[in-house]
This record gives sequence, C-alpha cells and structure tokens, in this order.
Amino acid sequence: MSIPGKADEATLQRIEASAQLDFRPVLAAADGTPTTDASTETDADGDDAAGDGTVAEDSAAEDPAAEDSGAEDAAAEDATDTDAATDTGARDPDPIPETAYDEAWLTDALVEEFNAFECTPESTAGLSEAPGDRPLITCENDLPIKYILGPVELSGDVIEDATAQLETTSTGATTGQWAVQMKMNDEGTQTFGEISQRMYGAQSPLDQFAFVLDGQVLSAPTMNAQILNGRPSITGNFTQDSAEALADQLKFGALPIGFTVQSQEDISATLGSNQLQAGLLAGLIGLLLVVVYSMFQYRALGSITILSSRSPAC
Repeated sequence: MSIPGKADEATLQRIEASAQLDFRPVLAAADGTPTTDASTETDADGDDAAGDGTVAEDSAAEDPAAEDSGAEDAAAEDATDTDAATDTGARDPDPIPETAYDEAWLTDALVEEFNAFECTPESTAGLSEAPGDRPLITCENDLPIKYILGPVELSGDVIEDATAQLETTSTGATTGQWAVQMKMNDEGTQTFGEISQRMYGAQSPLDQFAFVLDGQVLSAPTMNAQILNGRPSITGNFTQDSAEALADQLKFGALPIGFTVQSQEDISATLGSNQLQAGLLAGLIGLLLVVVYSMFQYRALGSITILSSRSPAC
C-alpha cells in the first residue's frame, strides 16, 4: 500500500484499525478511569501505616492458630473465586432475551464485572474477538468511558458512505461545527429507522447506540430524532481532523480485514529529479546513436539529416 506524503502515527493507526464495524445499543455507561492500586498508596502518616501492616503480619506469624485460620479463609476465597470463574452461565440471563436492547441482559454477574472493569490497554485487548450475540463490556477509544453494550443490532456493511462536513441549518447556512454525514443502503435504512424510533425519547443511556470497531467504541451518540431516510448525521465537539478520522473509520471499517505495518519506507522528493536526469541522459544517448547510424549509412548525406534534425520546425 502506498500513501502520498509522510504517514504520521494517526494515519497508520487508522489503516490498522480497518476491521469489523458493528452497531450495538448502550445498556449502561460509567467512568472507566483506572484507579490507583491500594497497595501502592501511601498514607499521610507513612510510618504508622507501615507499622500497622508489620504488626498484623508479625502477630499472625506468632500465633499458629491465627495462621491456620487465615490459610483456611484464603483457601475458601480461592475456591469461591474459582467457582465463579468457571460458572460461565452466570453472566447470561435465563432465558436469553430476544432483543439486543432488553435490560434483562444486565445480570448481577455482568454488572459486577462492569463495576470492576477499568479502561486500560490490557483490559480492552482482544475484545475484537467478542461474540456478537452477547453483551460487550468495553471502552471508548479516546475517552475513559466504559460501556455495557447489547448484542450487535446492525453490521457496518450497511454504510455506503460517510463524509466529514460542516453542519448546516434547515435554511442551508453553516453553523461552523463539524459533523459526520452517513448514507446507508436499503437494509440499513429500514433497520436504523426502527432503531431510531425506539431510542428517540428513551431514558439515558437507552437512547444511545455505539459504533464499535475492533471491540472498542468509536462513538456513542444520543438519538435526537427519528431518522427514516437512511442519512443519519453525527454531531458533537468535532474538529475537522477528528470528523474526518471518524468518517474514514465508519466508511472503511466495514471491511472484514485488517492491515499490519511490516515495513515502512519514505521516498524523498529527489526521486522525481533523479528520474528526470535519467530521462535526459537516455535521450542524449539515443540522439548520439542516431548520428552515428546516419553517418555510417548515408555518409555525407548523413550530415544533412543531422542538420535538418537541429533546425526549428516550421
């Protein structure tokens, strides 16, 4: 793949991110900012905090009964955690809801997992392999916001086009704010129209839908109207660059493929001048060959041929 100019890091990330795009309803949203590990926090009175920890540890070591009791408690907790981890059905409701937006998906196990979830690169790694028929806990790309998303309601291949443009009013005047305008095919128009009718006026966050690419949320806008023409527009605090980036991801994100940068080579602008010099040299060599051939074939008359080739055209 060749890209004109020098590709910056943002461009490379956009190319690598071209994978499966889905629409999912938002069932819950919260702040996903990672919290500091309690073990690394220091108390205002550091000496006292360290002393308390040391005393507790020493007293347990001196009392065998306390040590045995602590070991039994730890073993019981480990067994409980193992049972919870192996109970794969606890995350899913029984029976399985028939719709992606049913709040019955919010089981106690799923909510507990959501509350413990933090928006870190480690926690969001591998989410692109999440099943489409089950809820997804994930984060927004550039914001520490975590979501519980329902199963996939619409795939991204219904998007025929997406462009970044200045938002306009009903009279055609521009507001100066950037927006992303989408165009959907017939299937997407019908399904998205039904989604917009359901979400418009619903209580937050059930009025939000998420564009999910590679398991992470690109955008989770609120439904502000019933959109039946298949041309939804995403507005917000966009800059031109962020609007164009989102439009590219929506337009090309439906491709079920991805790209990996294995090597990168920058071709300097001097390549054009080198090619020009090589062309001039080739032309000069060709002209000399014509002169030699003319002198060999026509002898004296060859000089006339050479002189005629130098004369200006009439």
